[in-house]
This record gives sequence, structure tokens and C-alpha cells, in this order.
Amino acid sequence: MPGKKKIQKKKKPKSAKKKKPSQPAIVEDDFDTIIERVLAILQIEHEEDADATDDNMNKYLAYLQQHFQIPCLVTGREDFDWEEYYLLGPGDKAEYAEMKKIHPSYTDKFEVLEIANHPDAMYGILVKVRRTSDKKIFVLPLGDLETVGKESESTQLLDDYAVWFTNFR
Repeated sequence: MPGKKKIQKKKKPKSAKKKKPSQPAIVEDDFDTIIERVLAILQIEHEEDADATDDNMNKYLAYLQQHFQIPCLVTGREDFDWEEYYLLGPGDKAEYAEMKKIHPSYTDKFEVLEIANHPDAMYGILVKVRRTSDKKIFVLPLGDLETVGKESESTQLLDDYAVWFTNFR
């Protein structure tokens, strides 16, 4: 689709892809396969109708409320907006360490507690999470998160949602 950026998972070195026999193999789907699943969730036939409109957001939300497994352990997909000043800009490392105590960080692990009932126009579907290290509660955009540990149905749902929301808003 012209003008839409495609996000793909970063390739890991072959040595990093080896999994213990008890874990299922990670299957990285191509963009078209992901979009086919998204179209099914949105109950539409054409990619041109897949924009992140209010109607489509509410359809996706309803689907996730029925199928996303809670609790679910997650972490940041990449640095959160507030962290860019410290990680990519002139921010002080000591100040960053202090800020991470009161703000969620992409390096933290969180337990998803619930999915918000209404999507946010700018951030999409929001989730209430609890940071595992100190039990602090935050509300974060679902598209900024990825699952940790054992593969589950929620892993694919979260990855598909992030690809859709990033490319169709």
C-alpha cells in the first residue's frame, strides 16, 4: 500500500533464534499474512478499508477483549516517548535512572491487568498494567508493548495489532 510504512521484527542472529525444545518456534509472518488476519478481525475484505477509524478501533477492541489472555507479561517494543530525550538526546543518565523509578520504561516488565473500554484517538487501545518490579500501575498504549517469555495467542494478537495500528492510523 503506497504511503504506508511496514514494520517488521528485527532479525536475530541464528544463534539467538535457537529455542529450548519445550518452547514453540517463533514464526515471523510477512506483512500480507498479518494483514489477512487483521482484515478477518475487522470483518472487512479490502485493505483500503482497514484504516484505524473509530469503527475499526472499536471492532479491534471488542475482538481483543474476547481473545487477549489476561494476565499477560509484556515489555516495551521500543523506547517510550519520554525516554527518547535520555536515550537519543542530551538527557543525563543519572536523571534517567531516577525518572525510571516513577515512569514506565520500555525495559520494564509489566503484567497486563485489563484493556480499556474505549480506544484513544491518538494512542489507540490502552491497557492498564502493573510493573512487576515494584507493582506500580500505569496505562500504556497496547501497540507499544510486546509479550515476554512463552509464546501464546496473545503474542500474535499483540504483534498483529501493533503492525495494523502503526501502518493504518
